[in-house]
Amino acid sequence: MENKYGEYTIKSAAGSGGCGQVIVVEKEGIKEAFILKTLKEKEITLSNIRNLQNEIDMLIELNKEPKSKYIPPLHAYDKKNYQKKEEKKVEDNNIIEEETPKEEKEIKARPYYVTDLYSKGSLLYYITILNYSYSEKHAKVIFKKIIEGIKFCHDRGICHLDIKPENIVFNTDFEPVIIDYGFAAKFVDKDKKTIYFTKGKGTKQYISPEMRVRDKFDGVKCDIFSLGQVLFNLVTGSNGFGTSSPSDKYYKLIKNKNYEGYWTLLLSKEVGEGLSGEFKKLYLQMVAFEPDERPTLEQILESDWLKEIKNLSDKEKADLENEVKGEFINLYKKIKGINDYIKLADELIDNGYTTRSLGNNHIFNNNLRAKKIPNDRININHYIIIEGYLDEADFMNNLIEAIKGQFDDEVLVKPSETSLKFEVSFDNEEENDEQDTESAMIIELFKYEDDRYLVEFMRSKGGIPDYYKNFLKIKEITQNMLKNE
Repeated sequence: MENKYGEYTIKSAAGSGGCGQVIVVEKEGIKEAFILKTLKEKEITLSNIRNLQNEIDMLIELNKEPKSKYIPPLHAYDKKNYQKKEEKKVEDNNIIEEETPKEEKEIKARPYYVTDLYSKGSLLYYITILNYSYSEKHAKVIFKKIIEGIKFCHDRGICHLDIKPENIVFNTDFEPVIIDYGFAAKFVDKDKKTIYFTKGKGTKQYISPEMRVRDKFDGVKCDIFSLGQVLFNLVTGSNGFGTSSPSDKYYKLIKNKNYEGYWTLLLSKEVGEGLSGEFKKLYLQMVAFEPDERPTLEQILESDWLKEIKNLSDKEKADLENEVKGEFINLYKKIKGINDYIKLADELIDNGYTTRSLGNNHIFNNNLRAKKIPNDRININHYIIIEGYLDEADFMNNLIEAIKGQFDDEVLVKPSETSLKFEVSFDNEEENDEQDTESAMIIELFKYEDDRYLVEFMRSKGGIPDYYKNFLKIKEITQNMLKNE
């Protein structure tokens, strides 16, 4: 990897995903950090270069005056290796092609671009990592700004096509900024005619149904669908469905307009309680199966749900803005406090994480795997592999009694239909803690192989830090039980 990109020098690596590499850089003579995005060394291919150049194209367009605070500023990009793409036919617009380079051997360096460093994290952290949701009143403030950011893109003739909490970050004032334009594209041609797309990418939990199955689709309507899922994330802390496929039992009810059945099913999973009628109406309109039934961004801004904050006085708006900012500041302190767990979660999602310890002929394989639970919050599974014969029912009963006896906090064990599975809830409530900090996990015993068993642990409620702390303690309890056999 190069040490220097134009006027920018590498300070430290920030992360990576897919084929991209994100680097923290400093500019000569300026004591300020920026983010530089380029390609991983092993991913320098024509296709990936074209995708990154497409992102540069979009940011160039979005950084023309007048600018928006909800769009990242483009400070620099690699002009030497940047290739301006030729105009394409309407039907081919979603396939990015450049005049040059035409052969792999012509690739001499990685393209890159430089933008602001958003150190306050993404909306993903403020919802998923903390297992948090916002009151409808506060969510309105946040969501209105996100809508205005996407509307700015649409007003410039660009649809994002990968809207999700991970691509909404916060600046130092805790204002949302829309990032990652790798899938973005122009949806109007030079004659102002709508361009329909033929290739859908995006993230599966947020892409619209037509991106999956139709020959062509309207990018603007797809963005509105994704925004609907983000809205649900904000207010409930979870997804309204797994995917927009009709095979998804949640989305199937939306597709068939069985709204009463949909909300009943969500409530059975303890999701959606207390939501206002205005919220439900707007959300269901935004994620409608038929694109033409979804509202425009203008209609969303004028909706009954957002009308409350629109009609506030200037002072009331300022007070509400300060409330929301204060909420983010408090949440950010918690995020900083569990930063190691955030790194752990990121590492899990990308690579997995394994530790191993040995004792008394039992091998404990503590393998963390990123999984999804029904409402699509990030989940973590651990398992312990035990060698040697077990009386399965006795083992689980003894484990329940040991957990009850060795946790200082009150625990509640909820058995299942099978004697080899139970859920244990931990009351982690602390003084002056404004949030309910109850956490829970499911523990299940499986026959793995001859004389080998697998005890699986799955977070079912609460944040990652409490879950992980409780898992480590139960792991120690299990080890001690087996040593005493």
